[in-house]
Amino acid sequence: MEYLKNGVSYVGVNDFDRKIFDALLPLPYGTSYNSYLIEGCEKTVLIDTVDFAKSEELLKNLKGVKKIDYIVSNHAEQDHSGSIKVVLDKYPEARVLTTAYCKSMLMDLHHIDETKFELVTENEEVSLGDKTLKFIFTPWAHWPETFSTYLMEDKILFSCDFFGAHFASDELFVGDEKEALKNAKVYFAEIMMPFREILKRNLEKVEELELEIIAPSHGLIHNKPRLILDAYKSWLYDEPKNKVLIPYVSMHGSTEVLVRDLESKLKDNNIEVAVVNLEKEDLGVVAEHLVDSKFLILGVPTLLNEAHPVVTMTASIIRMLKSKMGHVGIIGSYGWGGRAIESIENSLEGLSVEYFEPILIKGLARENDLELITKLVEDIKKIINY
Repeated sequence: MEYLKNGVSYVGVNDFDRKIFDALLPLPYGTSYNSYLIEGCEKTVLIDTVDFAKSEELLKNLKGVKKIDYIVSNHAEQDHSGSIKVVLDKYPEARVLTTAYCKSMLMDLHHIDETKFELVTENEEVSLGDKTLKFIFTPWAHWPETFSTYLMEDKILFSCDFFGAHFASDELFVGDEKEALKNAKVYFAEIMMPFREILKRNLEKVEELELEIIAPSHGLIHNKPRLILDAYKSWLYDEPKNKVLIPYVSMHGSTEVLVRDLESKLKDNNIEVAVVNLEKEDLGVVAEHLVDSKFLILGVPTLLNEAHPVVTMTASIIRMLKSKMGHVGIIGSYGWGGRAIESIENSLEGLSVEYFEPILIKGLARENDLELITKLVEDIKKIINY
């Protein structure tokens, strides 16, 4: 066990080998399933469990713990709840403290016996003797039933996915702050960004607490809470930067000619630009830049009469993430015809954005084609008042 404070220990598990989450999101640094043990003078509590695949490691970390009175389940998703039945088998006297909504989901996902639950309400307090739990409801961070648990005397917030990051490490607390914020930003973009308006209210609740530690369910623990709180405040409230994000695929180089010409002309005008080659970089890079980019330009080659499916999928994910980006353009090429533009617009349908005039050229770009890129840059400059 590693200790956060006296009577509060980390019993979670690192998963250095996991490479993808939700069969979609890349995990370049693996992830951790953070579980915490609180030992009061009267009662002992386990805060969340771990993914079922790591349940034996969790039990190993609990070796020597003779009794668990409560398992707090802050969130029903299986990477946090997957070992609840395993823990209940070892500690049959334990009861699962959770909300009515989370209880229903846990019963659906794991078929846990209804008698094993005790329900909690918002701001309810549970005494462990010399320590007190208080339950802070933080819905849509990132499922509707999610809540956080505040250990009042020790000023620790067990925030579940809120303020987390997919990052496996032998360290317990944040060390490299720049790296920690980069990983947290990717996580925010992929997991939290679609629920920004609700998260603002959740952040307000958290800001009212006296905090010394924020202990999320993934990634490193924040013993300087202001770092991650200020980052979330920025990601939730700040206007996007005058930054152009260009994710692209180029099968034979024609689309890349357009992308690189656009990149060069933006830089010549001192406009920040992030180019992401979707053949070489993962969706996390796109998501990270989405958090603070005002402009999205998709580089799209045509494949079998449609937009390249990698770009189409990326556009669909961008739509689901609901960033603050407000302007979209499409540039690309075709050999003999196609519906590339229509394909991308369909993938982005429903976004409240303004579109630039699309640029779709036949074959390799000629000088007059690159003049269209120059016009696109001028249109971007007009929006940012250059």
